[in-house]
Amino acid sequence: MFVRLSEISTVFEGGFKYLISNFMKYSDVLNKAENMFLRCGIDTGVSPSSYLNAPLWLHCRCGSKASARLYKDQQDQISLAGTCISCKEALEVNLGNRNEMTISKDMLQGLSPRAIPILLLLSRDLGISCYASGTGGSMGYTMVGAMVFKELSIKMPVTIVWAAMDVYNGLGQAQALELLPLSKKADIANYLDILKRRNLDYKNKIDPLIVERTRLRRAGESMDSVLSDLDKLKKEQRKIRLLIKVAEKVKNAIETKPSIIDYAINFGVANTEALWRRNLLKNDNLAASLTM
Repeated sequence: MFVRLSEISTVFEGGFKYLISNFMKYSDVLNKAENMFLRCGIDTGVSPSSYLNAPLWLHCRCGSKASARLYKDQQDQISLAGTCISCKEALEVNLGNRNEMTISKDMLQGLSPRAIPILLLLSRDLGISCYASGTGGSMGYTMVGAMVFKELSIKMPVTIVWAAMDVYNGLGQAQALELLPLSKKADIANYLDILKRRNLDYKNKIDPLIVERTRLRRAGESMDSVLSDLDKLKKEQRKIRLLIKVAEKVKNAIETKPSIIDYAINFGVANTEALWRRNLLKNDNLAASLTM
């Protein structure tokens, strides 16, 4: 089953209230964690000022969202406020008294967790026992998040790093390959190398002609022959450069990390899960490539 995190906020109502109620402790541990990693020379990818932000995003009607700050007035009323990243509209949500927070369904639809609290909410509110992470930015958030788990006395699920790459030619990759005289994506690197060498050959032929053209112009002599040769070579070079541009676009298309939509179109969501499971059991290795 695939679920968009931004669409299951109603599940996290209790978790949202818990994070807001314990914001001071949450903020303090984020600050300590980031300073500790920095002293050790480790870049987690987490913003140094993340401890100042509320653990939740505010969603804007324009489709974007705002990084929010937590505010408390003299009557102990709590609110989240921020400015939309896209349209710059000021957003604010009043959550009521700290000890009796109320978050309506409409309000919940306009909130979603920031990166660091995601795993904490999944564990606290859904009771997940295992979390599979990639090797991208989520690793840094998980390292910092582990310290938040400890400070808030919440059991952290077993976390594994699934670094494997999926190997397959989907509809998008196949369509991209059709633009080149190749049958396998493994041939693209060699094809690009050949094209770039040919482009360099043309450059080596063109550069001396440009020098000669300059000399003839200064001497007031006829440049017709040189200009004719230059024109022919530049036309051929432009063709090679166009082929290089197309080949690089194809290479980028093939190397683009697939989204869940890509898997759904090529295999179907249920079959994708079956293929992943079968390959993991067969390989017994979280780093080995998966042949889909």
